[in-house]
Order: sequence, then C-alpha cells, then structure tokens
Amino acid sequence: MEQLVMNELQHGAEKNYILAGKAVLIAHSLRTDKHFTYKVKATDNTKTAFYVSVNSGETYSYIGILKKGELYWGFFSTKGSKVGKDSPSFKGFEFIIDRYVNSNKPHPEFRLSHSGRCACCGRELTEPESLKIGLGPICRNCLS
Repeated sequence: MEQLVMNELQHGAEKNYILAGKAVLIAHSLRTDKHFTYKVKATDNTKTAFYVSVNSGETYSYIGILKKGELYWGFFSTKGSKVGKDSPSFKGFEFIIDRYVNSNKPHPEFRLSHSGRCACCGRELTEPESLKIGLGPICRNCLS
C-alpha cells in the first residue's frame, strides 16, 4: 500500500489544488480524528469534470463525478459509483466542494493536505512554496 506524506494546504490554495487535474487530497477532521484520501482526476484537458475516487484500503474506489456548472461545482453519484450518497466518504467530499471550492469558507476543525506531489503533473514537490500550495513552479498556472 502506498504510504502518503501529509502536507497541509495553505488557506486559499485548496480550490486550485483540487481542480488542477491530478490531485491526491487528504481530508482530516480534527473533531473526529477521521480522514479520507481522495484522488480527483480530470476527465480531459478542459478540466470541467473530474473523476473522484476514495482510498478503500489497498486501492481507490470510484465514488462520483465533480462537474462545473454555470454558477458552482456539483458532485454527483453515477451508475459506476462504488459507494452511496449517504456514505461518509461521499458526504465528506460534498462538504469539501461546498466549503473549499464553491464558497471558500473553510471549517476550523477540518484540514486539507496533499501527498507531496504536484496536483497538475504528479511530480514530487521540493520547494517550500510548492509544498504550501501543492503545485510545482512550472504548473502553478495549470488552471489558466
């Protein structure tokens, strides 16, 4: 099983990290001390839709699709989803999208971290600024 290093994302960097194309996002509740690790992978180069999977032990299981709408991003279950809408991992990702992508209202008892790899290209991050935002120096504008 892949061992992930947790690097907390700097406030304000969460949305760009999640929507970069190859994010591995670790969501940790300080209140419950539970966490989920999600992979958020762009469906194509337009980055208007993303496949979302959650770590389920030895592997990642597909849980839904994140799509850009006219006014906000929506997270939806599909026929291929391996968990239901009421599962903690699905609800957790909905919470992340609502709080960190659609409204930029972080929760004080919730932390988002990354695995130490660029969310755009997947390369290992080494410089301090890159480790804060989860994007390497070349990829910082990958959402443009």
